[in-house]
Amino acid sequence: MYVDTKEDHDNSLLADDVGALISKALPIIDKVAPKEKGLELQILGGSGL
Repeated sequence: MYVDTKEDHDNSLLADDVGALISKALPIIDKVAPKEKGLELQILGGSGL
């Protein structure tokens, strides 16, 4: 699924099925990923943009 904006991303998280999937995935993610707040990047330019 392609998300256009931060608002689109935030709205996509409101769907009941998405929340259920995230709840199932978090215990697995917690075992392999460091506990840090998410990283937000802004693309400034590059090839093909």
